Amino acid sequence: MKGFIISLSLSLILLSGCWSGRELADILIGVALGIDLVDDQYQVTLQVLDPAEVAANEGTSTRSTITNYTVTADTLFEAIRQLTVTTPRKVFLSHLRLLVYGEELAREGIGDTLDFLLRDHEIRSDFVITVAKGLSAKDVLGIMSPLEKTLAEKVYTSIESSERNWASTQRVELDELMDSILSNGKEAVLTGVSVRGDIEKGKEQSSVERTSPLALVYVDSLGVLKHDQLIGWLTREESQGLNFVVDNVQNTVEHIDWPEGGTITLELIRNQTKMDVSAKDDQVKVKLSVSTIANIGDVAANVSIRDLETLSEIEKHLGDKLKDLMQSTIDVAQKEQIDIFGFGDQLRRQDPKAWTALEKNWPEAFANAEISYDMLIEIRQSGMVTDPFDREFQKKLDEKKN
Repeated sequence: MKGFIISLSLSLILLSGCWSGRELADILIGVALGIDLVDDQYQVTLQVLDPAEVAANEGTSTRSTITNYTVTADTLFEAIRQLTVTTPRKVFLSHLRLLVYGEELAREGIGDTLDFLLRDHEIRSDFVITVAKGLSAKDVLGIMSPLEKTLAEKVYTSIESSERNWASTQRVELDELMDSILSNGKEAVLTGVSVRGDIEKGKEQSSVERTSPLALVYVDSLGVLKHDQLIGWLTREESQGLNFVVDNVQNTVEHIDWPEGGTITLELIRNQTKMDVSAKDDQVKVKLSVSTIANIGDVAANVSIRDLETLSEIEKHLGDKLKDLMQSTIDVAQKEQIDIFGFGDQLRRQDPKAWTALEKNWPEAFANAEISYDMLIEIRQSGMVTDPFDREFQKKLDEKKN
């Protein structure tokens, strides 16, 4: 966070000589924007960072470096302009990091808000877009963050980290969202943001002065959009399955149930999914070729991993687990006739003529698509210990007792 603030300050200093430059003391930096629907109006919450207060906090100041301002208006543009009534200085939006939609608004449709975000010359398109899961955007932005100075930075880095190391979220920016909404061959998904704990107490500074904050913000699943409307949520496992299908897994952890009892946990250190989509006589066929390299991270089963046949069996079980994970997500999407994988876009690239014939009825064609898999799993490392530690531990303990 400190590095982010320094970079902001440097960029603003460099702007001081431009025709549109502003003095650092004359602006507030908008870092997060929340949009809710309240009585058929837009309720906009803007989280701002005060650069002057950031500098003061390096010394002895105890004032917060961030402030939330909330206004309500008939249009998003009016609401943003209306913020000037409550904010003491001009708000600078070019460093926006996070946009949060309240779930109620997301279910009604977010299309009208996107027009303003695309047109405003100050707003860049590289902020992360999310949906507040089961609550308002205003409530989400009100939660104090125990480690980061702004909730915007906390959510931004959490999505990046979980996408990179857990594969249950996606970092979706404005351009990508617009492409998915406008495409006939792919629907959009957005990461869900939820709060666990006491929301009202989580807004107090005292919450983060405890070893266990009274409320925490989580990013843990994906919301599915049809056109520009949220229609439901994937589970964590289904969100991971989606990321495997669309080749968006960098690193994650999966466990398998061993047939003789116990579990084996593996770290997937590399994954690549290639998608092949074809159509003949209106029948769509999708082939997913998945190549995964994994390390054994934990063995809680009575099995020795010195044996090559055992390693081959572990690879087979992991391949089956990943295939089931992907297929369960595809089953959910096909039931709702919503192509969140981009099978339609891939067919358009591979066979434009077939796509043209199926485009108007793509939801039905997608729902009836045949899915096949080609799984290639390789266990690269099994660790320094080749036998389960608990078995060795129990053996040593029995010998000591006797």
